[in-house]
Amino acid sequence: MANILIVDDQRIQRVVLEATLRHGSHTIFQADNGTNALIEYNKNQIDIVITDVLMPDMNGIELCFKIREINPDAKIIVISGGGVKTQGAADEYLKLGEKSGALKTFVKPVDPQDLLQTIQELID
Repeated sequence: MANILIVDDQRIQRVVLEATLRHGSHTIFQADNGTNALIEYNKNQIDIVITDVLMPDMNGIELCFKIREINPDAKIIVISGGGVKTQGAADEYLKLGEKSGALKTFVKPVDPQDLLQTIQELID
């Protein structure tokens, strides 16, 4: 069981991810942008961060770098695809996610079993 922070400006995306992760008996925290995510990250003992890339205020790539400043060993998953027009653009965002320290990246929609397996691997 892990404390997981879901960061996405689209509420429906957060709800879907939360429903998936609750099957793994994880405790879920949510934030709708990078600034609020940093508040939640600092306030709670977060084990894993799952963040979208395209968000207002602070995007997911900036968030990854800021979390890495706080905790160089942070476990971060980056997801993208909902706000881009082409698969190629989503892939580019995911490459940026990897460069910013994400341990795993996913294209939306995320396969629930793949996500749960990745979470398990990160907490083991």
